[in-house]
Amino acid sequence: MNISNLRFTGQRFPVPTDEWIRFLRKRLQLSQSRFAQMYGLDLKSLQQWEQGRRQPEQGTCLLLLMIDYDSEEVERLVTAVRRATTAPS
Repeated sequence: MNISNLRFTGQRFPVPTDEWIRFLRKRLQLSQSRFAQMYGLDLKSLQQWEQGRRQPEQGTCLLLLMIDYDSEEVERLVTAVRRATTAPS
């Protein structure tokens, strides 16, 4: 199960299934809490996506697809943005 199994149609990114999201997180060997924290996601939303109760919005779909494509690069970018936007104390 990877990004090549999903198809981009028109202007919208494919919506990953609950199984796909869970598989991505487990492939990265991360708990739900750690995955959410690492990529700036809401833990409750992640849990609902994995349980099939809700679907991620388009921006989040893109983020999940990018994580699948290159998780280390996405983590690096998220860390850089956090550092750049953190006010000095």
